[in-house]
Parts: sequence; C-alpha cells; structure tokens
Amino acid sequence: METGDTDVLVIGAGASGLAAAGDLAAAGLRVRVVEARGRVGGRVHTLYESSSPVPVELGAEFIHGEPRETWELVERANLLVCELPGRRWQKRGGRLTTTDEFWSKIEKVFERLKREGGRDRAFEEFLSERREDAETREAARLYVEGFHAAHSERIGTRGLLKAEEASERTNGDKLFRVLSGYRSVVEHLREEVLRRGGEIMLGTAVEELRWRPGGVELTARGAGGEAGTHAAPRVVVTLPLGLLKDEKAVRFVPELPDKRAAAAGIEVGHVERVTLRFRERFWEKLELPGDEGVRSLAEMSFLFSPEVAVPTWWTALPVRAPLVVGWAGGTAADRLSGGDSLVESALQSFAEVLGVARGEVASQFVEAYTHDWRSDPFARGAYSYPPVGGVEAQEALARPVEGTLFFAGEATNTDGHNGTVHGAIATGRRAAREVLESLRA
Repeated sequence: METGDTDVLVIGAGASGLAAAGDLAAAGLRVRVVEARGRVGGRVHTLYESSSPVPVELGAEFIHGEPRETWELVERANLLVCELPGRRWQKRGGRLTTTDEFWSKIEKVFERLKREGGRDRAFEEFLSERREDAETREAARLYVEGFHAAHSERIGTRGLLKAEEASERTNGDKLFRVLSGYRSVVEHLREEVLRRGGEIMLGTAVEELRWRPGGVELTARGAGGEAGTHAAPRVVVTLPLGLLKDEKAVRFVPELPDKRAAAAGIEVGHVERVTLRFRERFWEKLELPGDEGVRSLAEMSFLFSPEVAVPTWWTALPVRAPLVVGWAGGTAADRLSGGDSLVESALQSFAEVLGVARGEVASQFVEAYTHDWRSDPFARGAYSYPPVGGVEAQEALARPVEGTLFFAGEATNTDGHNGTVHGAIATGRRAAREVLESLRA
C-alpha cells in the first residue's frame, strides 16, 4: 500500500478535523483534509441572508461558558463576542415567571444525584427512585432532553454527572454569541490549516478506508461522481457518530468491530430547531400575567414552556432583530417532523407561549430557516449523548488503533464536553497529539 506524499489524512472538516489538521500542519507534517460537504464546519452551519439583519445559525449557536479551546480562537481571530443579556422566562399555566424556580428545581435534582452517586442508570429511573414531585421531574426532563438532545429514559446518570461537572469547570451557565456568526470560528480554523501548508478538499466523500499498520488508503467520490484515492501512513477519522454507527456509510477494510461496538454504545441525539423571521419584534410590546403582576417581554432572551410542542425559545439579543429560534430536543423533537409541518408547529407554539392568537403571529411571519440534521447524510443527527454504559463507550471510541487510525469528534470527548463545539475542538487537538506521539514512538 503506497502512502503517497501526505503524512496524515483527516476525514472531515468540522471543528475537530480542522483543529487536528491545523495542529499537525503547525508541527511540520503534510496534511490533507477530505470533506464530503462543499463547505467546512460540519454541524456549524451559518447562513448570511441579505433579508436577515443577523447571521442565521442552523447548527451550533452559542459558546457555552469559557472553554479555552473556543476562547483562544476567538482572541486569535479578533472576533466580537458578547454574553447574552436580557430576561429568561418560564410560561406555565398561563403565567409568566422568572426561571429562578425552574433552575432551582434542576439544581436540587443534580445536587441529590451528586450526593448519592451510585450505579450508572437511566436518568428517568433515578427520578422515579427519588419520588420527586411532578413539577420537579418535568423541569429536570425539559432540561436534560432539551440541552442534551436526549431521552430521559436512555441517558445515563454517570454521563450526565460528568457533563455537569465539566460545565461547572468552564462556567457553562454563561452563554455567549459570536456576533459575526459561529462560522467565523471555523473559518479561522480553516485559514490556520491553509496558512500552515495544509490542504482541504471539499466535495469529496470517503466511501472506503483500507488500512494496515503504518498505511491508509481512502477511496472517495467527488461531487461530480468521479472516484479517487488518497494515501498516507496515518489518518484522523472525525466522522459523526451517526455515520460510524452505519457500516455502509464508510467501509473499514479490515473492519473495526471494537469501534462499531463503541459507536453502538453511544446515542445520537436529535433536535428540531427553526428560526422564524417576522416583520417586526411584536413580542416586545406584549405584557403577560405573572406572579408579581404584569410582565413585559421587551427584554426577553429566553422563554421556556413545557406545555407546547416547541418548548424553548430565544431571541437575537443583544441585537434587536425580528427573529426568534424555537428548539425541541429528545422526545419533543421526535414528536415533531421537519419541513412545513415543523414551521406550522413552531408558529402555533410561539403563539401559545405568547398568549396570542395564531393569526396574530402568522400575520407577522415572513420566513423560516431550518435544517434537518437527522436526515442529513453527512450528520445523521444533532449530537451525541452517553446512555447507561456510554462513558466507557466514549473512551473506547476515542482510542487509537495500531498507531495508524486516530479518532476525534464530539462523540469521542471523554471529559464531559460531548455535544459541544469546544468539546469537538479538544478531541481534534488530542488526536493531533496522539499522532505526534506515535511518530516519536
């Protein structure tokens, strides 16, 4: 097997693949990134529409906390980032309240989980064992299913605890927005790869990976249907979990049963998200009944309601733009379907949480933006979460094979940061270190 004029191949130009490629190129290696899409970024997908006053995110949107992986890039690229301002509300039983009580219930559940620890079990099982009151269980489910894109009866308590502890270390309760769009972050990663001498091939979908210790050959197909091969002594595989679960998506020759088993031991989370653009910010004029009199939505940043099909909403603050994003994860996402029906459900849900007639919302509606990550052939889902036993599966998926195959991507993050861009970047940098260590061995 010829190894060509490339030292390391990287499959995938998402955040993890670009991070790995940039570090390897900086170390003086000849690196080629092979990407199926016609763009970089993977599940970071920003639209710059002339009709929209702000960038429209179809994938990752917020920087969660202060992880150094993201903030170092932000500083190097001199990007303008701001912490989300505004009020966060919950709507329940026709009344608007602050989210303080909502988060207090969730904190109580997780404090108890930390205290009791014990065996890894489904989060729903833990809730039923503790006999929490109905409202507390509902709040905990809404958080876990929405934030982790998980099913509460599948996600494991060990993985949840690990994620909570990781979030605490990085002040994950803070949310930041990249004002120029999240694509600015991955574009900087792309520029670093190219500036350091790396190569990025877009529109090139890998179909087969043949390997032996010290040699890899990829068979890939271009956007026009033409086949080609790429060879190197080593490869960094950053395929999303949904593709690793499907043996027909990318064939490994010889097969990697341990990796397939590890992938099978991690769940792909699903999300339905839709951005609605309106003629004006009509919700800012609304006042809703609350526990302490009438509440104004003029400074609304987030609005949660467990009583509607699309339970989580946020605005474009700090930019005063006539856009809102609706989000449903886990079982709420499963109850929705994409396309026009998703938009219809979103309009109905937004009307219900605002307490106005659907016709009033529809009269203001201009356009919707959405992307079906579940059906996307190069994603097969939103992001991963560990079910019972999934923490061990993440560790198994991340391990290199024979000093030749290296694995990165958010599903391989073993520090509790799976499902995040900074977690993906961290795995790319970890894979690059492993490659460099193998060269010194």
